[in-house]
Amino acid sequence: MITRDAFGHIADTITCPDCNADRKLVEIEPHVFVLAVMHDDTCPWLNPGGYGCGDLA
Repeated sequence: MITRDAFGHIADTITCPDCNADRKLVEIEPHVFVLAVMHDDTCPWLNPGGYGCGDLA
């Protein structure tokens, strides 16, 4: 069984290469985890016209 510590180690290695994203590991049910990546305002994936936003103009 994978423990929270093991998932925590994995979460620590997940980063956004384009910004200083924060990460949060949440256990939503026993042994069921969600890793949320919260990108900052400088991330080109989230800014208008960025890679992940499509054409917002």
